[in-house]
Amino acid sequence: MTYLFKIPHWVLPLVILLGGSVSLLLCNISPPFTESTLLFTLNGSSGPIWFGIWGYCYPSFLVGTCTPSSLGYVMGDVVTNSLGTDVLAHSVSRAHTGALVLYPIATVLTYASFSASLFFLVSRTATKEYTRPSTLTAVLALGVITMIVTFAALSISFSLGATVMGQAQTVDNVTFQWGNIVWLTAIAFCTQVYNCQRILSLRASLQNYMPGTKAFSEAKL
Repeated sequence: MTYLFKIPHWVLPLVILLGGSVSLLLCNISPPFTESTLLFTLNGSSGPIWFGIWGYCYPSFLVGTCTPSSLGYVMGDVVTNSLGTDVLAHSVSRAHTGALVLYPIATVLTYASFSASLFFLVSRTATKEYTRPSTLTAVLALGVITMIVTFAALSISFSLGATVMGQAQTVDNVTFQWGNIVWLTAIAFCTQVYNCQRILSLRASLQNYMPGTKAFSEAKL
């Protein structure tokens, strides 16, 4: 069978990295902006409370009411009144939730890493010229930094949810439920690990196949 169009081998890794970027972007669009992506949910006597990166939403006369978006928030009296208990009122600090600012930072870094990888691979494919391994060092460094920041954001969101879950288990009429932000972040982290592995493999290939050698002329990176 003859294919009229052959997809370059580097397209799939970029698509995977782009998928991780979209996952992180969705994490940022959480309560109080939307209730489709959640960090976790607390169910009490007055209904559920949906928590996100920038705040939370709670039912008020059968209509969802959300706190103003802010960098760091505390539960306070609203959660106490909705859940019918004050056990969780001070379960998290503003500094703990404020650390979730790593999410937009990780999102920007992921898109920057995607753009750098795309620019390098497309330009190299177009020019057909040899590229020094040192050229990939900046791209790899950006990928590693992105991976570290994303892992830090994942750790903070997981520790925040685990803290609240531990407090919720001490109250009979309050239940805790994980949202999808933690899983979306884990997916994004895995795509970044794969991207760094791919860049590292390409860098090693460039070191092994130098100009003027038979291996270089036959290399298909």
